[in-house]
Amino acid sequence: MSANVIALSGIALSHWVVDISGGFVSPLLPLFAEKFGLSLALVGILVSILNVADGLTQPIFGYLGDRIKRPILLTFTPFLVSLGTGLLGIAPSYGILALFLVIAGLGRAAFHPQGAASIAQYAGRKRALGLSVFMAAGNIGFAAGPLLATVLVSRLGLEGTLAYLPFGLLATGFLYLSVLRDPSFRPSSWTPVTFRDVLEEVGRSRGAFLRLWLIVVLRSFTYFTLFAFLPVFLAQKGLSTLQTGFITSFFFLGGAIGGIMG
Repeated sequence: MSANVIALSGIALSHWVVDISGGFVSPLLPLFAEKFGLSLALVGILVSILNVADGLTQPIFGYLGDRIKRPILLTFTPFLVSLGTGLLGIAPSYGILALFLVIAGLGRAAFHPQGAASIAQYAGRKRALGLSVFMAAGNIGFAAGPLLATVLVSRLGLEGTLAYLPFGLLATGFLYLSVLRDPSFRPSSWTPVTFRDVLEEVGRSRGAFLRLWLIVVLRSFTYFTLFAFLPVFLAQKGLSTLQTGFITSFFFLGGAIGGIMG
């Protein structure tokens, strides 16, 4: 097996590990609501905190990744994600719970730009195939997150979230050996793009951009509303934690399949 294939496999598997955390949180929300006596509004704020930390900061980390050039963010963020996610079950207060979500969200945001760029680096002429495998691994991880979370919590209690920590540690170790220490990595192949370049490109096609932006906003509004409140609804209907995790995973799996087919 070539060094490039090993590196590509490590990046894809790390994407699987990182995106597990995205689905991991959802079925635990009813348990956090019960533990801290949260209203539905406060539960929704937790989801907003995670998504803001993850989604809105990705351009910043992409910019930093272009400047750093070495895949440092890619290598160490899987452990950061697993740290923030794994500690959720032992959070002593709502504020600390929110802090752990910020850590996990920032880790996810920092991973994705360098992850996609590194796939392009190692895949060579098969970039489309490499990126499709990378995306599929993330989608599968996101779909597996709820089931993994509820299995751990059903067996070990809320503290069972700590069992997610080794996933990130192993992913970081693998990336350190296969990517960060790879002498063949070519930082010169990373072409920096400034925010002005991005704004100019958006300005040239602002009509199409605004239409696409509106579609994404509506999709995200619907998707993350279900992300936050589907598990709460199922718990109120008397379903067990494990049943809630299974149904939520099935829902996310449908989204993953749709994304791959689209």
